[in-house]
Amino acid sequence: MRPQAIIGRAPSRQFILMSFAAGLGFNLMPWGPEWPIPDLLAIILVFWNIFLPSRIGLAPAWLLGLIMDVHQGVLLGQHALAYSLLSYGAITLHRRIPDFTVWGQMAHLYPLFLLALASVYLIRWFVEGAVPTETLLIQPLTEAIAWVVVSRSIQGLLQRKARPSRMKTKAGATGPNQA
Repeated sequence: MRPQAIIGRAPSRQFILMSFAAGLGFNLMPWGPEWPIPDLLAIILVFWNIFLPSRIGLAPAWLLGLIMDVHQGVLLGQHALAYSLLSYGAITLHRRIPDFTVWGQMAHLYPLFLLALASVYLIRWFVEGAVPTETLLIQPLTEAIAWVVVSRSIQGLLQRKARPSRMKTKAGATGPNQA
């Protein structure tokens, strides 16, 4: 299956903010350490930086990363650095990724997600002495798989036709469909 290179319609600022809020809400849920849960906020950041690189950029990545650092109670800047690396990589690849099949997109995004998670583990290793676990390789894989679901979902929402607004016409005025 070949994905569409262009999103259906230009998303509103509220739509983008709501997608970030949904990703942040998903990340703030109390997940257990047994499963490598994908970082949905990172996936949504990558999506918007691929499809709207000039509109999103690095500032939201840094800010959302700081929020995640405060939530997890870790050294301030770990997730901010990881999300900034993700956003920079997505902006760099934004012309290439939409032209690939789903498998090609996953193959290109897995190293990007791996780099971001490795930066977090590297900082934790320097500061806390924590050694990386097998999640260093598994979690980026789950994020690459979740990328397919998230990108298809957002594109599907943007492909839907907008509901026609009910135009209020003045008495005696004709609208575009009235003759």
